[in-house]
Amino acid sequence: MPYHKNKLSKDFHKTIRKLLDTSKYTEIIKSIITFIESGETILPDTISNILANVLKITTEIDDINFIISLIKEENYTELTYTSLIKIYIHKTFFDIDKVFYYYHLMKEYSIPIKRRTLCSIFSTIKDIETILYFYTDSKVQNVELVLEDYIGILHIDIPTHYKTMIIQDMANVIKSPISIKYKTIFDTLYKTIPFEPSKYFLCKKDSEKMLEKMKIYIGHFYGKNPRLLASISKSMGLFTKKKYDIVIDGANVGFFKRGTMSGKKICFSQIFELSTLLCSLGYKPIIILHMIHMEMATPIEKKLIETNRDSELFIVPKGADDDWVWLFAAISNKSSMLLTNDEMRNHFHYMNFEQEFIDWKSTKVINYDMCPDTKKFELKIPYPYLKKMEIDMRHRKLGIPYQDDSKETIWSGYSF
Repeated sequence: MPYHKNKLSKDFHKTIRKLLDTSKYTEIIKSIITFIESGETILPDTISNILANVLKITTEIDDINFIISLIKEENYTELTYTSLIKIYIHKTFFDIDKVFYYYHLMKEYSIPIKRRTLCSIFSTIKDIETILYFYTDSKVQNVELVLEDYIGILHIDIPTHYKTMIIQDMANVIKSPISIKYKTIFDTLYKTIPFEPSKYFLCKKDSEKMLEKMKIYIGHFYGKNPRLLASISKSMGLFTKKKYDIVIDGANVGFFKRGTMSGKKICFSQIFELSTLLCSLGYKPIIILHMIHMEMATPIEKKLIETNRDSELFIVPKGADDDWVWLFAAISNKSSMLLTNDEMRNHFHYMNFEQEFIDWKSTKVINYDMCPDTKKFELKIPYPYLKKMEIDMRHRKLGIPYQDDSKETIWSGYSF
């Protein structure tokens, strides 16, 4: 396309975008006709954008066919196909044959199927065979559906074995609480039953998976220093012989609100004060501290360490990162809690952790603060349940966590 013509087409694209952005839909058809009559060519991307908004522009099938005729099939993009499917799924222009035609053509040309391609199908189609085809293909195309899609599917009276499969898939995919506005929908779809969610428990499989990733990372990090690596590995192996149910990130507590001393010198009395508080609540703590902090302890602090009877003190050898040690200690004991204010973003990134780490962190990590008036520690005990759907396949029960505007979690149970 010559430069001046290409510029005219690009300028026209901007004109159409402005009309769309300002909702001046009635001017779009006239603008298209005027531009074509002047002998100019409309860019495929412009037509695709028009088709994406065509239901706001016209209710006439002749207008739609005219717009479609302006773009060659080989120039169709994902947006074009998705827009065409949305047009022919709409009640005014409904044509299931064309929906299938464009959907199959999309796959033939290896155009990625996106969730937006399917959402209008799940919200509109009521035919069982058709909806099950598109649901099944969404799994084949690796499209992650959202709650509204599952609700659209489950509104249809599909066979029980399919319904069970789709509910299980929904419970696996939706990993967060859902808005309370959806409660009336599920209350209508299924019988409500009493439901008590299960407290989160770190299973052996997830614990071993995370520990293995830690070992691989630490192995790479200290690969050139086998003696130090052996020392660290030996230290970490000691946790299997120790009895504790909460790990204290000693440096994190010791540096807390230390002002100018933060990052320089820890406060041992803070650490043992918090340890005593945990013991009074029935916990059996183990404090993780690096050797460097022990060497900097004052005579008074050394006396405090010697007289400590409430909790075990684990000293991290020189050269090792105490972060890895307290994290390893917490994860290796599947029933243990962890006390720290560390967000652990780097740990998640560098050690390539996945969803199981997020689940563990959200339920097993106790944060803390200090009352400005009394200077006493205050604990922030985590919510003990995973805030996501819980399914009991054997008894055909589904637990759903709802959240209102106050972010309070409200559980409802259903039989399906």
